[in-house]
Amino acid sequence: MGVSTKTISNWERGAYPATFNVPQIKALCRELQCSLEDLPDNFGPARSPDQA
Repeated sequence: MGVSTKTISNWERGAYPATFNVPQIKALCRELQCSLEDLPDNFGPARSPDQA
């Protein structure tokens, strides 16, 4: 997708939100073997019940 592993780690930890451009979204869909409609509307780390 053209992003570093450090950037992905920051996304996973919730350090800052993931932002994607169209080519990156297409690459993500190819990697996940899914369509755009299959992707979640909200990307981000899962929240535990006490964080809701």
